[in-house]
Amino acid sequence: MNQTRSGRAPGPTPVMCSVDTARRHLRAPSIHLGVFDVAHRNKNLLSTTFATLLLATPFAAATAHADEQGSFRVRSTLPVQVQRAQPRQASTSAPLPMMLGAGPLGDGVPAYGLEMTLSFVRQYATFDISSPVDGTRVGPDAADLTLWTATFVGNDFSKEYVLGDANILRTISTTDGTVTDIGSAVPTMDPSEYWVGMKWDPTTDKVFGVTANHNHGQPGYLYTIDPATAEVTFVAPLDNASGEILPLEIAINSEGEMYAVSIIPPYDNWLVKIDKTSGDVEPIGFTGINAAYAQGLDFDKSTDTLYWTAFGNTLGPGGGPGGMVYTIDLTDGEVTEVGPTPDGNSEVWAMAIARPARVTDRVFCSGFELGEDGTCSAAPAGE
Repeated sequence: MNQTRSGRAPGPTPVMCSVDTARRHLRAPSIHLGVFDVAHRNKNLLSTTFATLLLATPFAAATAHADEQGSFRVRSTLPVQVQRAQPRQASTSAPLPMMLGAGPLGDGVPAYGLEMTLSFVRQYATFDISSPVDGTRVGPDAADLTLWTATFVGNDFSKEYVLGDANILRTISTTDGTVTDIGSAVPTMDPSEYWVGMKWDPTTDKVFGVTANHNHGQPGYLYTIDPATAEVTFVAPLDNASGEILPLEIAINSEGEMYAVSIIPPYDNWLVKIDKTSGDVEPIGFTGINAAYAQGLDFDKSTDTLYWTAFGNTLGPGGGPGGMVYTIDLTDGEVTEVGPTPDGNSEVWAMAIARPARVTDRVFCSGFELGEDGTCSAAPAGE
């Protein structure tokens, strides 16, 4: 166990369960867990199951059952059986209207991400995360809902970098939703790894990525990812390879500090801090939120406020499934409710905030202009 944990009391230990689906990450509706715990599965069976789910239904199904053996975690959006139990609005297939919204540098705190409403409309959208009411649809329907993590790079908010189950680094245009493949980004340390977090560090101008492992008790790893080529470089095992930390996403502030919410015991739903060089993990505190299914996490780097688009079985209307936006206190993990996620408690993931990093003595600002407000911003065209 990493020495940085000394003196910290672990969070409550949830019941363990398993699901029969592929590369998913969060839990079944009736189990008190932060994420799905699933038994070891044959890799080919997982791939076949995953492909079948995608072809058979636009939503990722997840069926939980008790399992006394070892487990690993998989990720999903809200399962089909839960979706079917929810009241549907009059129209479930038509996308939300495409609207013109404020630009990334306008008022509020603009965020972009993949979204699925409780009436099962799926879209790539933008919204003000500091006052989350309605999302603005960007482009056509999202073609790939398995892009689990996202970041902006270098304060360029014209495109969001995304990464997921296919291990292909892509960008999504924040103007029209166009998806562009950059290249293969396969984690190199273990064939059972999958990406759970990716964020740009303004102090080093590097993109860091974090993986988790399908095999229970096996570690995840810390990498850097070249946003131009998708080249993956190993940095360190997470938490000295303890296998006791599974981030749901990562976030990096303007000081270059990396945080995550871990979702397995003994630090289930705890805020943790990750050393970008060694992979050491420092538990900060229990969030008190019982997260489930896909999530989003990022800093507004202009203020270093950490936002969480949480989704859970009891966070929605009437105590049912739904999403909520929180800010997280970096000193103790305590959350403050901001409001329901956009469009009526929708599920939001692969979320990144489009605000420029405030400049400190550590911020990398090369290639950008230092504004009067102390933030880096893209230089005018032609310069």
